Amino acid sequence: MNNNKNLGSFKVLFLVSGILNLLTTITWILITLLATVTFTILGCGGLLIAIICAAACIFDFICYNRLSKMNRTGTHKTIRIAAMLDIGVIFTLNITSVVFGMVILAKLNNPDTRKELIQNGIY
Repeated sequence: MNNNKNLGSFKVLFLVSGILNLLTTITWILITLLATVTFTILGCGGLLIAIICAAACIFDFICYNRLSKMNRTGTHKTIRIAAMLDIGVIFTLNITSVVFGMVILAKLNNPDTRKELIQNGIY
């Protein structure tokens, strides 16, 4: 019987990180709008940060969906990209997603995790 222990923990981490990144993106968009009114250059910086956070959010939900359905090949690469984007959101001050990204990358290099991905046909 296949227990999918590592993949199940990935789903939870991506769901929580996706929700946190969504909230962070909304916050940075509001900050950007307010900063643009006062200083245009601050608004541009805030917009860049919001775009990075939004990309991380989208990839988190894509990974959660792929791990829930377990029907797409190439999931390993998508998980790796999402984890790197989660680490990249350190500039948004979303430290929880950064830690989750590091944990996911560390677990992804585990041979047991690769074995699970290959067994499920989603490597």
